[in-house]
Order: sequence, then structure tokens, then C-alpha cells
Amino acid sequence: MKLQFSHIYLQVLLLASFTFSLLACGGGGGNPDSPPPHLNGQWVGTFVSSDNTNSFEIYFEISAQNGESFEGRWISSTIVNITSGSVEGYIYPSNDGRWLVDLSLFRESVTCCAPLFGCSDRPLESLDMLGYFENDSIIDEEASHDYGCSLGELGKLTVSRQPSQ
Repeated sequence: MKLQFSHIYLQVLLLASFTFSLLACGGGGGNPDSPPPHLNGQWVGTFVSSDNTNSFEIYFEISAQNGESFEGRWISSTIVNITSGSVEGYIYPSNDGRWLVDLSLFRESVTCCAPLFGCSDRPLESLDMLGYFENDSIIDEEASHDYGCSLGELGKLTVSRQPSQ
């Protein structure tokens, strides 16, 4: 039970951290007249935990982009045999002229219960990052990996678009 409470506490801290990062970056500055870069294609990257020695590769594809929002599918991860997964996110300009990317990968769901907080459905596995788009890569500022109801981990994730075949 203590792990579930810690997991929720970690999520609240992560959300607050993302919010402060957005406020520090100015959220939506930059040049609003220029369209966001297209992110369609296959991407590969490695998540490296800041909490332990855990690291793993991920593969995903962005197949649809409508302005600042995009979606696709999470193809695989080397630590878990993913049968299905989704990708969604947003790209928007920051005050320093770069494009900020908020990316989420998730699959299936599980019900988690914690005292005082009740029960809620959560992704069986999720990976979230906030970073900048540069030279066909998304370089993260901070990422988190959660697995069901267990305690999540923070880390770094940089992903690169793969060349078209």
C-alpha cells in the first residue's frame, strides 16, 4: 500500500515539474505564424533511468499529425513484449524559438487502488517525456516510466526519427 501512495505522490510531483518547466519556457511563445515541424515517421530511442541502472530501447511510429497534435502507435520496447500501444502528444513553440514536444506512450490498462485516494484505471505501462525538437530528434528535459501500480521512475529519453526506407 505504501508503494501505491508513493507512486501517486511521484506522479503529482512529476506533473508539477512539467507545469513549472512549461511556465519557465513560456509555454507557447516562439513564432506562432510558422507551422510546427511534421513528426510523422518511425522513431527510436533509449530511456535511461535516473533512479537505478534500468535502461531500455523504445520504438514507435507517429502516423497522424493535425497542427500541434499528433498520434501513432507504440511498436515495441526491449523490456516488455508490447502487444499494442498508443502514442499521442503536442508540439508547440516556446519563447526561445524552439519547438517543445510533450509525448506520451501507453498501453492497455490496469485498476490501481490506494487508501484515501480510491481506485483508478492506469496504463499498464506508460512513458512520458517533455523535450525539444532539433534535427529530427526530440531531446528530453525529463521523462518518466510507469509500470502499472508500481512505483515509477524518472530518467532521460532522447528519440530520433529513422530515415525512410
